[in-house]
Amino acid sequence: MKKYMLAILFLVQIAFVTKVYAQNVSINSTGNLADTSAMLDVSSTNKGFLAPRMTTAQQNAIILPATGLLIFNSSTNLFMVNTGSSITPVWTPLVSGSTTHTLGSVTNTLTSVVNGVSATSPIVNSVSNNSSANTLSTVVNGVAGAGVNLINSNALNSSTNTLTSTVNGVASGGVNIINSNTLGLSGGSLTSTVNGVASIALSLNSLDSSIYKTDGTLQANRTVTMSANNLTFGSTSGNIIFNPSSTGKVGIGTTAPAYELDVSASANPMRLGGLQSGTTSDSTLTVSNGVIKRVTPTPKGIIGTLGAGYTIPGTATGTYYCTGSSITLPPGKYMVFAYMMTDNNLNSNTSPGSFFFKTLFADASWGTTAGTTSSPATNTTMVTADIVGSSKLISGSISCGQPYNPISGFQFINNTSGANKTYYFWAGWVQLTTVNNTSKIDLFGGTNYGEDNIVAFPVN
Repeated sequence: MKKYMLAILFLVQIAFVTKVYAQNVSINSTGNLADTSAMLDVSSTNKGFLAPRMTTAQQNAIILPATGLLIFNSSTNLFMVNTGSSITPVWTPLVSGSTTHTLGSVTNTLTSVVNGVSATSPIVNSVSNNSSANTLSTVVNGVAGAGVNLINSNALNSSTNTLTSTVNGVASGGVNIINSNTLGLSGGSLTSTVNGVASIALSLNSLDSSIYKTDGTLQANRTVTMSANNLTFGSTSGNIIFNPSSTGKVGIGTTAPAYELDVSASANPMRLGGLQSGTTSDSTLTVSNGVIKRVTPTPKGIIGTLGAGYTIPGTATGTYYCTGSSITLPPGKYMVFAYMMTDNNLNSNTSPGSFFFKTLFADASWGTTAGTTSSPATNTTMVTADIVGSSKLISGSISCGQPYNPISGFQFINNTSGANKTYYFWAGWVQLTTVNNTSKIDLFGGTNYGEDNIVAFPVN
């Protein structure tokens, strides 16, 4: 039995090798020979042909694929065939079913879709226009069109209300430009009718033809050149009124007035006739840098206000005390007098001893209440800046053996603030000579003594 089986297998192998190396190869279950036109003829009624299956990455990794090599791409589920060369492969899908092909164009772009695969290309790649000798030609994608005539010249001429046109050297017949023209004036409106067509009425009231408009407002900036002539504003009973706005000003001798009435001249800018005599209660006019200002009359003397005074201790060697007394001055320059009584409350070690101290006028920023103290850097630091001249202090002393001794003096104060200003009287900065520092001056600079006073007089 084994001998028969070996013989059968040998015969089958011979038959198979014969078919494989034959000119045509047939693979089937019927034993039919291959079709003479096919190198390989595979037939079956219940089985298919299974090509090599691989992904796109595996497909592209095939080394030197032969032209016509067929595989099934499992990434795209399409049969792919190399339509290029083995050096430069081009994998092209084999599309089953009916072929579809559509063309579309939009905005100079041509679109072709074949079996769902789209491609685009511009319709017009180049276009140029050229003109020569009154001829226009166009070239699209290298194809020239037939030339057409242009108008290379066109001239219009008018003479004696006649218009002529010459195009490319050919003159037309003349036509009348204006057949009719009429002007009409109604009230303040002007109308024009040309060839039967009426214009929109023009209001003459808005024309810039005079200095003033009909409503009394100035047309524009105006300059009146008088030369040697006079300009006179005359009225029998009416008033001549200059009434500038909040920003408008009147300038005489200047084109840029800075004040309501700005008079500029090299000498004698203004004269006022018919001035009447005034009284001491009338305001006076002052001139500062050419500007006239009114000054309210100042009383002949201004009396200060006395406070309670304050006791100046002998320890106040570098300290000032506010006495509570003050004087209020209107704007201007004044001579201010201070007269204050001191009593003898000294404890002397050696007679004669003395109690020397200083007084000054300070602004309200240093303090206004009696007993307020300050220890400035120097004995003049607190002095008001309105003091005129080098004298800034009023000093005095009382010695042992004197029951009382007045201290008096004056200062020049110039109030430039433009409003009433109050100056406060301070005392201190004590210097002792053979006197214990327990010594003091009681209630200095106030109402404690009937002689105490502060008074001011205006000066030039």
